[in-house]
Amino acid sequence: MSVSSVSLNTDVNVRYERLAAEYSKLRAQAKVLRDGVLSERSKAEKLAEELKSAEATTRKLQTENESLLFRNEQLVRRVESLQEDVDLKRIDSVKKDKAPKKNGLPKDGMAQLQTMAAKVLLLEEELNNKIRRNEELVTRIAENERQHNEEMAAMSQKLAREYRELEAQLDSMQREQAKRSASFSAQVPSPLQNTDVNQEVLTVESPPPPPASEALLHVAQTVQSTLRGFTNFFNLLQQRSEIYPYDVTMETLPSHVLKLAAAYDQCSKLFSEATRFVDDFVEKSEFEPSVDAATLRSSFALISRHCSTMMPEVLRKMTDEENKVTWSTQQLEQMNRDWVDAILNLFDVFGRISVAVDVWTETKSLEDLLKTISSLSEFVRDLGIIFRDRWVHESRFPTSTKKMRCVGVALSDCLQLLTNETAKLDARTSAVFRLIENEAKQEEETKEEQDRVLQPEENNDVDRAKLNSGQEAYNDANSNRLCDSCAKNLNKSEETKDQKISVEEERADLHVPKIDVIKVEYLRERVNGLQEERDKQQVDISLLKRKLELLSGNEKTTSSEIDHLRDVGRQMTKELLHKVEKAECTWRYYKEECEIILQMNLQLESEKAELENRIQKLEEGRGMIEEELASVRRSYDAQLAQLSDHVAELVAAAHGAEVPKTESPTKEKRSMFKSLYKHK
Repeated sequence: MSVSSVSLNTDVNVRYERLAAEYSKLRAQAKVLRDGVLSERSKAEKLAEELKSAEATTRKLQTENESLLFRNEQLVRRVESLQEDVDLKRIDSVKKDKAPKKNGLPKDGMAQLQTMAAKVLLLEEELNNKIRRNEELVTRIAENERQHNEEMAAMSQKLAREYRELEAQLDSMQREQAKRSASFSAQVPSPLQNTDVNQEVLTVESPPPPPASEALLHVAQTVQSTLRGFTNFFNLLQQRSEIYPYDVTMETLPSHVLKLAAAYDQCSKLFSEATRFVDDFVEKSEFEPSVDAATLRSSFALISRHCSTMMPEVLRKMTDEENKVTWSTQQLEQMNRDWVDAILNLFDVFGRISVAVDVWTETKSLEDLLKTISSLSEFVRDLGIIFRDRWVHESRFPTSTKKMRCVGVALSDCLQLLTNETAKLDARTSAVFRLIENEAKQEEETKEEQDRVLQPEENNDVDRAKLNSGQEAYNDANSNRLCDSCAKNLNKSEETKDQKISVEEERADLHVPKIDVIKVEYLRERVNGLQEERDKQQVDISLLKRKLELLSGNEKTTSSEIDHLRDVGRQMTKELLHKVEKAECTWRYYKEECEIILQMNLQLESEKAELENRIQKLEEGRGMIEEELASVRRSYDAQLAQLSDHVAELVAAAHGAEVPKTESPTKEKRSMFKSLYKHK
């Protein structure tokens, strides 16, 4: 029993060792197969990338082939025309040679004809070489011009950016100088000033207001930047028309493309002339509606006439040719049509601006001009949106060169700048319109008030008669009135402090820009100075009361001095009314500026919301792509697991088919031996 059990145990151990060896072999083979699958997968990915790059190169080569075929056709036509000219010259030379042969040509005439034909062939070859060299020189010149234009565009953008920065610095320095001059020019009022009117002056917190002419100067500066933006816009359109769908560096442009480029160039020059006119107006800081408005109207009328007569037909033809390109889609065709419609609407607005300026010079009405400027702002904004969506598609073209991308980015930036400038122009013109209306109303009110205040006294003689008799009562009443005015002044100062605190709390809730914070600090300093002036005036009032007490004891006061004091009081009331009028104008002006700033803030918030929506959409697209990648990865892992299981099954079927048959009897035998040993 022991010998047989030992032999069975040895057989089982041998089989286990064989199975272990086969398992290790299968495991090594599975690892090799897995590495092979991964390497094949990486090769497949590389091949897919190479296929994509090859497709892109084929598309580029197809486009280059199309352009070269077009150029080849042109060269073939040119060579045919030259060949025809050479044949005609040869026929003429043969006819000329035959004529003297009939009259008596020498015997070696045929040899001379052959030599002449050889010379003609040499001349043809030289002509072809010259033509080829000329083409090379033309391409080099075009390349140099392109590089020069790019450098000039970059330099012009840099200079424009520096110029804008210098203008901003100059404006800030002018504002600071105006504030300092206003603070230094503030004078302390005399002790004889009326305290009831002075309280109204003390409650004003603003510097002297800018008049309507200064507001018009701000509008002119905005018009200046807008016209410069249109000049750059049409200049960039000219460069773009010479690049797409034709290329001036590779072929001669058609006549309608040259016509469109010339029209864009002329329009840019017209806008530059209008900009020079506005520059002169800004430099002299004076505006004469009878002369300046007429010049502005004539320049805009010339621009609208040029745009409406020279561009629409050529624009539509150019759009049709852009839609015929092989890589054009229906969406891009619709965008091209929308682009043409938007530009034509812009040309229409130019004409309406000239008409509105004419109406303004004749009837002094700004309503039509405001409507046209608001429509200009809307059309420019729509134009920028259309070009931005269109440029997203055009930048992905296989034929989009570096120059085309540079011009496209510059155009999008120019349209964005134009959108901001036209919106600013719309806001400022509406503010000036309201300021002019308020000034007209204020002038009428001040005239009525001055007529009412400066009305001559009817009972002047009676007052003079009663002056000596009621001098003591007058002095007592005057002193009581001054005390009451001082108390009112203190109460009003406390009320103004409470109002300032409430206004500061309301401003703290808003997101005020840095410029407004500086203005608020300046106004606080101004309020402190006015409070100091109030204290000084209270001291002056006390001195005046003392003088009145002394005058009440003195009976030698004459009526001439009283009249002089009345005249001085009337003159001071006039000055105070003028200061109050200035303060109210200042308050209205800064109120309009705050409204403009709030409108710009709302516009920026809307743009921020649009950008956040775009970012959210991009993040959603990114999440979808990541989910797709995860699903693809899971499918690849499942396929790999199935492949490994299949490989294991194949290996088991090939080598270890006897393993399940041998395992079960051995287990049964071992259990039988264990039971026998237990019974023993």
